[in-house]
Amino acid sequence: MAPRVPGCRGAERTIWAATETRSAPIVDRNERRLGRSPVRTPRKARAVDSRQAKERLPVLSRVMIAAPSPIEFVLDDLDSGEQRVTPTVDGITLIELVRDYETAVSFDVPGGYDRLIIDRFRFGDLGAYLSGKTDVWPGPGKVALLGCSCGELGCWPLFAQVGETDKYVVWDRFEQPYRNDRDYSGFEPFLFDRRRYADALHRLAVGLS
Repeated sequence: MAPRVPGCRGAERTIWAATETRSAPIVDRNERRLGRSPVRTPRKARAVDSRQAKERLPVLSRVMIAAPSPIEFVLDDLDSGEQRVTPTVDGITLIELVRDYETAVSFDVPGGYDRLIIDRFRFGDLGAYLSGKTDVWPGPGKVALLGCSCGELGCWPLFAQVGETDKYVVWDRFEQPYRNDRDYSGFEPFLFDRRRYADALHRLAVGLS
């Protein structure tokens, strides 16, 4: 019998559990940006040398990190007048990136995510939250970067651990709380220049003011 999983209010999502354990290939974001189908190719990475090792983030569990990516938090309006924010990496929405990855590795119920609706956000300062500098839900340093396509943040969220050093901000340890066995190691980490990350959050704050 198919297990029932948390779904949108008023809706019933019944799916079949995954029957295989799959290794997690990497979806090349450049292929997605160019409009081609995602290709499972190794992410370009570089080894952390002795100087960089001093700045290694607690959230990084490996010695290979991706090159820093451009980051933006894009605002738009719903017909209801509510504002929502979309994280974008290299000009591609995180919604698309995680959906393509989850599809490529054959996760059950791939995607289903959507933007964070600002008017339904109840966790204090949004900039501090997206920097991982709060202890609110879902936990210290952990952030819901995306909510559910129904508009409710906690219905089907995408979590990530957010950490920083003097130079970098990193998204790592991605998690779908209703699918604890999912492996996102081929999707992460995302590395950002700390100053540019702060600039992106400042632009978000200006847009919300």
